[in-house]
Amino acid sequence: MLTLRRKAEEEAGSLPGLMAVAEKSVRELLNGAHARRRPGMGEKFWQYRSYDPSDRPQDIDWRQTAKGDEVFVREKEKQTAQTFSLWCSTAAGMNFSSGPHMTKQDAAQIITLALGILAVRVHEKINWAGSEFRPGRTDNTLMRLGETMLMTQDQALENIHFAHLPQRSFLILTGDFLEEPEDISKICRDLSTQVASGMIVQTLDPAEGDVPERQGGGIG
Repeated sequence: MLTLRRKAEEEAGSLPGLMAVAEKSVRELLNGAHARRRPGMGEKFWQYRSYDPSDRPQDIDWRQTAKGDEVFVREKEKQTAQTFSLWCSTAAGMNFSSGPHMTKQDAAQIITLALGILAVRVHEKINWAGSEFRPGRTDNTLMRLGETMLMTQDQALENIHFAHLPQRSFLILTGDFLEEPEDISKICRDLSTQVASGMIVQTLDPAEGDVPERQGGGIG
């Protein structure tokens, strides 16, 4: 137990550095809300429409109504946060580095954290794919995501099993994806029944740049 706790503390100690690099990676990117083009509670004006008896009186736009004989309601875009479920491979091959640069594992973890930070900055929810903690969009959620990522060991693509995925979430898988194309396709087909859509982020070492392109499957 003490050995496991010591290892956990060592892993957690690298989180601030990874988080700082990830923060820097997304600092210059534009932020914005994830708008759904349908009426509902939101911040941005969408359209005027004629008043219906089922509408609330406070929804009437009196300025627009005063321009004519018809009563108008001011509708706004419905802005619904989407959940991004993130996963990063910790297969043995991810520790490879052909030179003084970072390993594939380090690069993949930075990319994963950067994607999580970006999602939170644009008001989306995030969680670690397969974990039981509730999706969120706060700095505490980001820290928990990072801690969970660093504590996840021996997670290769072929043995992942996501028992807990938010309904209709967007799944992002990060790894080197050097498995056989048919194996990647099968996993993607299986995952497509659990999520709305997703994408794969391939992280390779510079020495692997000449690896023949593999045609894997998409998610969703």
